[in-house]
Amino acid sequence: MKELLSRIIVGKDPVVESRIAHTRILLTGQVAMVGIFISLFYIIRNLILQLNVSYHYHAILLSLMILVVVLNRKGHHLAAKILFLTTTNFLIFLFSSTASYYTGSFIYFIPIFLAAFVLFGYEERTKAIFFFLLTLFLFILAHLIDLHLVPQVTLSTRKMFESFIVNFFTASFLTMLLINFLIRENYYYTKELIQNEEQLLEKNTQLIKINQELDQFVYSTSHDLRSPLSTILGLLQVMELEKEKENAGYYIDLIRNRIHALDHVIGEILDYAWNQKTGIQQDSINLHALLTEILTNFLQDEKTQKLSIEIEVPPTLEIISDRRRLKIILLNLLSNAIRYHKYDQSKPFIRVSSTIHQNQLEICVEDNGPGIHPDHQEKIFEMFYRASDKTTGSGLGLYIVKETTEKIGGTIHLRSEYGKGSSFIIQLPIVQ
Repeated sequence: MKELLSRIIVGKDPVVESRIAHTRILLTGQVAMVGIFISLFYIIRNLILQLNVSYHYHAILLSLMILVVVLNRKGHHLAAKILFLTTTNFLIFLFSSTASYYTGSFIYFIPIFLAAFVLFGYEERTKAIFFFLLTLFLFILAHLIDLHLVPQVTLSTRKMFESFIVNFFTASFLTMLLINFLIRENYYYTKELIQNEEQLLEKNTQLIKINQELDQFVYSTSHDLRSPLSTILGLLQVMELEKEKENAGYYIDLIRNRIHALDHVIGEILDYAWNQKTGIQQDSINLHALLTEILTNFLQDEKTQKLSIEIEVPPTLEIISDRRRLKIILLNLLSNAIRYHKYDQSKPFIRVSSTIHQNQLEICVEDNGPGIHPDHQEKIFEMFYRASDKTTGSGLGLYIVKETTEKIGGTIHLRSEYGKGSSFIIQLPIVQ
């Protein structure tokens, strides 16, 4: 019903500047249609009761209110508002001056007072004030100066009472429409302010977080980048002083290890920057094939050969997600599981499993390694956090995992028992 009324008043695809402008256009049409119904009511009533009273005034009101609706629908909104207020002001003045005070015709001055400010708004307050003063002036002419431009109409007490009841309820309805507009606009304005405030607070929180991370990032990264370089320079100086050339291979291996460490840090920095700036891709991914591809990177590692790596993922499982980001997540988790595993036990293992429930895919990367001490578990996903001084990584890996997981709409949490192993559980939404 509301949509049908909107189409009648403004058409199918109206072009308006804002929501409040659209609402004012609707309101102009609504009050004009109320004017149409009022004029029709009095014309039909007078015909039924055979009262030869004010036919021409009601016919003028009916014609001009129809014209207001047409102008408003065709996009001439200012002309429609001016015509509505001018017509209603002068016709109410005529009705008030020709009929008895007890018919209550003067009551219509109240919603017309209000309509001037509501229809024009604060932006066009000069026009609103003009029509307000016009209404006030006409009221004074009709009821204080007692000016009569046309002869007065004499009605019976019953007819005056009926007119009063109709005028009172109709004017009340018009006033309700206008006040409802003001209340609704105040509600939406307040709601919009609250939403904007919440967005500003959220952005401010994000900005504080980014600034803190940037400070930490610059400090820690400069240290992580300089440390391998300083080691390499030191090893080169030792090689220059070393007289036994057969030891050169040993130093070269050390340099190679430091270069790999440097390359790893740079790779993590690039992953972090890429994740922050690049949009989400929706790729079709075979999870089992992706895990197999990742694990091939570790086949030459002697440590990997000591592990039992189990992939408990259906070979046919296809998901829709960002392939590169998911690969970064799984690569980091598997790399950590291999690097920090407890190899001095009989059956070291890493297990990757998947389950689907409640429109979510759950991927679990589990190991029976050393586990993580409870003191470190809450901070393990923080930027550059190292659970131990013996840890050789940059402290970026798990932070990147968390940020990347959240970027694709997922969550990650840790379940670990110190001395027995850890499980990283990733939950991702299933995209159809």
